[in-house]
Parts: sequence; C-alpha cells; structure tokens
Amino acid sequence: MTILSQGEDSLNQFKKNITNADSLAAEIIAFSNGQGGRLFLGVDDDGTVIGLSKEDIQRINQLLSNTASQYVLPAVNPTTIIT
Repeated sequence: MTILSQGEDSLNQFKKNITNADSLAAEIIAFSNGQGGRLFLGVDDDGTVIGLSKEDIQRINQLLSNTASQYVLPAVNPTTIIT
C-alpha cells in the first residue's frame, strides 16, 4: 500500500475505472514514451481502494488487450496483475 499512500506520479496512475479506449491508449502511450509505469484500476485519485467487480475486471482486461494492439502503434504487450 506504500505506492497508493504516496499518490500519483509519472510512473503510477490511479483510475477508479476505465471505459474509454482513447483515454486508455493515451495512458499506455505516455508510459511507453517514458520509463514505463503502472496503472492502478479500482483506486481513487487520493489512493483509496474502491475495487472492481469481477465483470469489470474481465471487461477491462479485454479493453486493455484491444487497446494495446489496435490503438497503440507500435503495439505493446502490457502485463496485468490482479490483487
């Protein structure tokens, strides 16, 4: 939880949820153009864990896969970790 308590920075971004491929692509591209990074989903801007439903996780994994391969050029292969 240390990362969450330190807040967002150029390597760690928090999102309550994500539904838009364009905004997800922008985050992926920003990380790709820098030193990489981590996108924490189910987390409020202040670092509070909101959580995601099982359905949200499945939907977001599909959105991430599609976005990384179709909206980002060259395509990237992000790694997901569910905790």
